[in-house]
Parts: sequence; structure tokens; C-alpha cells
Amino acid sequence: LAIDYAVGVIYLTGEIKSGGGLSVDLNGASVPISFNLEVQPNRNDVFNIILFAGPAFNISAMDVETVIPFGTTTINDTITTTSYLYGPQGGVQMGFEAGDFHIDVFGMMISQQGSQDSSSSFGGSTSADIPAYTTTSYGADFMYVPWGLTLSSILQEAKQNDQNGFKTTMYQLSWSHKF
Repeated sequence: LAIDYAVGVIYLTGEIKSGGGLSVDLNGASVPISFNLEVQPNRNDVFNIILFAGPAFNISAMDVETVIPFGTTTINDTITTTSYLYGPQGGVQMGFEAGDFHIDVFGMMISQQGSQDSSSSFGGSTSADIPAYTTTSYGADFMYVPWGLTLSSILQEAKQNDQNGFKTTMYQLSWSHKF
């Protein structure tokens, strides 16, 4: 048995400007947090498996500042949005040893829902519930042990109950060396 946790920070910034003086600045941060209980029912020199599950949270804040030239005046508005997400996550990781190769495959599912609050510098504000959506991630790591060379791939999909969503595929090549 083991307990693990993960905390991250994602920062996003950007700027859009047009020739007419219109500009939009975006700044925000997201903090994903998760805790898991891990169980390893099998471990030997050839095969191991880990099962994990626990709660996941995500807190984010975003500011969108808009500057609109209007004749001889300029209109400035800042919209601040905060959101809170929570829900369960769980998954499995399996590792196989095959001669000089080590292969790990994994799958994870997280279902989150929450709320969002937005306010404008003009004085308006709104609150909304974020309906539940599920994100699944699958992947594999192929390692050539003598060189410490690993090729990794991840497929991630997110869907809501209305089947809208997105799909992301990532590939990573890494090398490690122990001194």
C-alpha cells in the first residue's frame, strides 16, 4: 500500500492586438491537486501491477482585460473568472520485463464537476455550475534498459454527457542516466 499526491501549477498568458487599437490580454493560473491510495497486488521480476484511486481537485483563476477604442475615448473592461472542480479519479499501471526491454502501460479516468464565478469591472457578475465531464488517459512507455532510452505516448480524451469533447495525443522521447 502507498499514498501519493500531486500538485501542479499551470500559467497561461496571451495578448491579441488589432490595427484599430483593440487589445485583449489574458492571464490566468490553474492548480490541479490529487491524492491517491495505491495498491500493488503483484510484483516480481517480470510483471507488476499498481491500482490507484482518490479525489482530484482543480482551482483556477483567469483575467481577461479588453481595451476598446471608441472615438476619442477608450473603454477598459476586466472580466475575472474563478472555477472550482472536484471529483474521483482512478487507474491502473502494469509493467512487463522482456529481456532488455521494459514496457509500462497505464490507464486513468477522472470525472469532475464544479462551479464558476465571473465578474466584470463594469459591475456585472454571474455564477454557473460546470456539468460533470470525464477525462480518460491511456499510454505506454517502452524502455531499452541498457541505454536508459524511453519512448512514451499518451492519448487523452475528455467528454461531457452530450458527447462533446476533445482528444489529445502526446509523444515523448526521453533518456536517463544513473551515476
